[in-house]
Amino acid sequence: MYRTDLATIVGILFQQSVELRAEISQVDGTEEPSLVRVVVMKGNIVACSIEKKGGAVISGDMALRIVDRLGALEWSYAPLEKGELALPMPQTASPAVEILPSSIPVRVGLVEQHERDRWPRVQRLVFNLVDGNKSVERIAQLLSKPCETVQKILYVLCANHIIVLSSRPVNDAHSAETHTIQSIFEKKNN
Repeated sequence: MYRTDLATIVGILFQQSVELRAEISQVDGTEEPSLVRVVVMKGNIVACSIEKKGGAVISGDMALRIVDRLGALEWSYAPLEKGELALPMPQTASPAVEILPSSIPVRVGLVEQHERDRWPRVQRLVFNLVDGNKSVERIAQLLSKPCETVQKILYVLCANHIIVLSSRPVNDAHSAETHTIQSIFEKKNN
């Protein structure tokens, strides 16, 4: 355990690929216990998230700014295995997401290129093949990866609101947007 600010601990661990964790008691003035997770790969911060006990997740640059403002925290860390995902894995139970081999992932969240560049290669490859037409099984075949590996990556993308799952192909970007909007309204009306 290290009690220091983020920049210092990243400097200390500059040659390693690790996930840093720190518990905090409040975020932006709300007294809500939260978990800070920062993924560092060879001295570069590739992901940062603050996971509130209630299930909400703050991620990306906003989370990084908050962590920077907090100053010294009590950090623990664990080495990352090669190819581990850089996006935060939800810690709380959320509505069950079953990703079947026949499911068709559709992009809904905007992810900037510089953010994708920080993801592990296999995660970028899976994301790049998500077009609203290919099934999970087809993506796995194209990448010569086990379906379970692709499902795990898609689960994380789904939990981070970057993709949604469909049971039928979406033919173009406009249809994907319409389908997503319809899905949102269907959930609100149920």
